Amino acid sequence: MSREGLSFIIGVAVGAAAAYYSIKHKDEILAKMEEVEGILKEKKEAWSARAKEEFERAVAKFNQVVDKYASYVKSGASSEDQKYEIVEDLERIKQEVRGL
Repeated sequence: MSREGLSFIIGVAVGAAAAYYSIKHKDEILAKMEEVEGILKEKKEAWSARAKEEFERAVAKFNQVVDKYASYVKSGASSEDQKYEIVEDLERIKQEVRGL
């Protein structure tokens, strides 16, 4: 028997054994797959909730900076120090958003 023929027979035997095992233990395999799917779904929900919280926190900080700037403009007292403070706040928010 040639080397290719022997390789083919071994491949068929391994494939048949895998198919037999899969059929024999399909309930266990399906249960494990459903368990993994449930874990992934829970993690996805947790990650989505965390991302939403982080986004809402960043938006709230941004709104605070905008409100602060608006109050400076309305009062007519927008000094260079206040402008610098606002730019620093915006840079800090930008760095936090990049870190998400």
